[in-house]
Amino acid sequence: MSRGEPEEVERLRAELAELRARLAQAEEAGRRWRETESELRQSRRMLQLVLDTIPVRVFWKDRDSIFLGGNLPLVRDCGFDDPADLIGRSDYETASAETAELYRADDRQVIESGEPKLNYVEPQVKPDGSAAWLNTSKVPLRDDEGRVIGILGTYEDITERRQLEAQLLRAQKLESLGLFAGGLAHDFSNLLAALLGHAELAEAALPAGAPALVHLRRIEGVASQAAELCRQLLADAGRGELAAEPVDLSALMRESAEMLAVSIPAAASVRQELVDGLPEVMADRSQLRQVVLNLIRNAADAIGEEGGEIVLATAAARCERGELAGTVVDDGLPEGEYVALEVRDTGCGMPAEVQRRVFDPFFTTKRTGRGLGMPSVLGIVRRHRGAIRLESEPGRGTTVRVLLPAGPREGRPQEVASGGAAAAAGIAPAAGTVLVIDDDENVRPVTRMLLEQLGHGVLVAAGGREGLALFAAHRDRVACVLLDLSMPDLGGEATFRELRALDPAVRVVLASGYGAAEAREQFAGLGLAGFVRKPYGLAELEAALAAALGR
Repeated sequence: MSRGEPEEVERLRAELAELRARLAQAEEAGRRWRETESELRQSRRMLQLVLDTIPVRVFWKDRDSIFLGGNLPLVRDCGFDDPADLIGRSDYETASAETAELYRADDRQVIESGEPKLNYVEPQVKPDGSAAWLNTSKVPLRDDEGRVIGILGTYEDITERRQLEAQLLRAQKLESLGLFAGGLAHDFSNLLAALLGHAELAEAALPAGAPALVHLRRIEGVASQAAELCRQLLADAGRGELAAEPVDLSALMRESAEMLAVSIPAAASVRQELVDGLPEVMADRSQLRQVVLNLIRNAADAIGEEGGEIVLATAAARCERGELAGTVVDDGLPEGEYVALEVRDTGCGMPAEVQRRVFDPFFTTKRTGRGLGMPSVLGIVRRHRGAIRLESEPGRGTTVRVLLPAGPREGRPQEVASGGAAAAAGIAPAAGTVLVIDDDENVRPVTRMLLEQLGHGVLVAAGGREGLALFAAHRDRVACVLLDLSMPDLGGEATFRELRALDPAVRVVLASGYGAAEAREQFAGLGLAGFVRKPYGLAELEAALAAALGR
C-alpha cells in the first residue's frame, strides 16, 4: 500500500461519517416535520371542532365577498353539508338576490371603512323556506402590513328571542289595557249604581200610571245597557266573567253568519265549510259569538265593494306543541285535541308591519274604527285557553284560525243569583243594620236609601279606616257589612281582614264592578258571605243581603 492510500481511506471515512451525520440530521428534520404536520392537522381539527361547536355561526370572506370558509352551523344554514362546498361561493348562491345584496352592502361598508359593524339585526330565509332574524357582527381581516384583505363575520339566530319579546310586549299591552279597563269599570259602575238606584227610588215614589214612569224605566234600560258594555270591556281586557257551557262551534258560526248577513257587502259571497258532529267546547257562548262576529266583520271590510269570498270553516284538530308554539297566543298550551274555527277571505290582505300590530290595543287601519276588535278577540281566546294563527298576504287575503280545547272543562264560578230570581222565590227583606263602606260619594247616599227602603238600619263610612271605627263602635248593631272592593285609603281586602280580626263571625258582602270569580279568587278561604256586582239595583241588593244573612 502506497503512502497516499491511507490518506485517501481516511478522507473517504470522514466523508462517510459526514454523510451519516447529515442523513441523521435529515431523518431528525423529517421526524420533526412529520410531528409538526401532525400537530398542525390536530390543531386544524381542533380549530374546526371549536368553530363547529360554538353556538354562533362563523364565516370569512375575501374582498369580493367570496366565502373562504365557515363553521358547520353556518354551512348548514346555507344549505350545504360540507364546509368545503361553501368555499368559492357568494351570497347570491346561498340567499335570495334581495338578501344577498343586503349582506354584500354590509361587507363593502366594513371593507371600505376598515371599521367593524357590530350587533345589528338582519333577516335570513333558511333552506326550508322559514324566516329567521340574525344578530350579526362583521370585522375587517388584515394582512401583516395592515391592509384589509377580507372580513370575518359571526351571527346568532335570535328568531325565538324576538318572538318571546313580541309575546311579552303584547302581554304587557294587554295587562295595561286590563288595568285601564278595570279602573274605568270601577268608576263607571259607581256612576251607574247611583243612576240606577235613584231611578228605582223615583219610580217607587210615583203613583201607578204616572207619566214619568215610562221615562224612568227607559233610563233604567239604558243604564243596564251601559253596564253590559262595561262588562264587555272587562271581558275584552281578560277580567270579565266566563259563563262556561257546552258550545257547538259549527252552530255558532251559522248563527253568526245569519246575524251579519245584511251587513256583508253584496259583492261578497259567503261559503260555509262547517263540520257537524264536532266535539263541543266549554266556553262563554256570548264571548265566542263576539269573536266570530269580529272576524266576519273584518273579512267583509277587507273585501269591500270590489267583491270576493268569505269562507267560514270548522274542523277537529290534533295540535302538537310545535304548532301551538307558532301561534299568536302561546301560554304553554298543552298538545292535544282542539276544535278549530276559521274565517278566510280573498280581500286586500295585510302587509307584515300591520300583521305585527293587528292585536295591539287601539291599533286600527279603519277610518272609523276603535282598534279594539282584534285585541278583544285575542283576550277572549286567551281566557278560553285557546290559540290564534294569522296568515295574510297583500292582495291574496287573510286567514284567521282559532283553536279551542275540545271536550268538557270546569267552568268558572257563576255570579250570585239575580235579584229577580230571588224575588220570585219569595225572599223577604232581612232586618238589621247594614254598615256601608264605600269611597264613592255618589254610591253612598243612594245605597243608604235603597237599604232603608228594604227595612234596614244603615251606617255609612267613606273609607276603610272610617268603616273599621264605625264597626268597632257599633259591633252589636251591625248585622252585615256591604264593602266596596276598591278604595284608596285602605283597600277592600285589607279592610275585610281587619273586620274579621275585630269579629271573626262578621258577615261581609263584597261590592265590585269586577266579576264574582275574580272577587272570590282574591278572597278565597277568607269566609266572604256574598258578592253583589255593581251597578246593583234594589232587587240585586235584596238578594245578596238575604243570602248573606240566611233569610
